[in-house]
Amino acid sequence: MATPVERYAPSPRTYREPIAPFEYGPDDIPRKVQDGRIHFNARQIRVPKAFSGKTIALRHTHHDGVYDIIFRSKTIATLDLNDPT
Repeated sequence: MATPVERYAPSPRTYREPIAPFEYGPDDIPRKVQDGRIHFNARQIRVPKAFSGKTIALRHTHHDGVYDIIFRSKTIATLDLNDPT
């Protein structure tokens, strides 16, 4: 019976390099997601927990008090500060 060290073989797959950090635009408002929440304008806003530990950004829209929530280059939600709920 072979021992683990005798059975070891390096993986034929290559190792992928880590994803480079993403920088948002100068007008974007970056926020770090902690446990599915971000803080903005004295409010706690829920975002999907899949983004926990990641940095997302809030981007102004053409409507006053309405922001797009962006992860890298994708809009993941819209935030309306005029909505009391």
